[in-house]
Amino acid sequence: MHLNPARNHAVFHFLPDKFENAIKLENHPSCMFIAATGTKNKHVHFAYADVVAAEMLVGISSDKKEFWPAVRNASEETGALIMKFAAAAEQLIVPYLRASGFYRS
Repeated sequence: MHLNPARNHAVFHFLPDKFENAIKLENHPSCMFIAATGTKNKHVHFAYADVVAAEMLVGISSDKKEFWPAVRNASEETGALIMKFAAAAEQLIVPYLRASGFYRS
């Protein structure tokens, strides 16, 4: 459930009104909107959107001292969830792959 705000409002299901609400809540005067290197759209990074999505994930403004520890904790929880999901997915699909004639070479 800790992923719900970021996943469903910012990352996979971009909801402009949720971003609008998050942006209105906090002032981001020193946050860079976009950074890029190279020519013609190479290495483009939208830092501002990432900061707002991270704020939505943890529910804390990036200018608060609790923000980075909360982001770190959310990242660790998400990593643990991904590992658990991958292991369970493998246990689920391997028997079906074997039954369909797939094998490890």
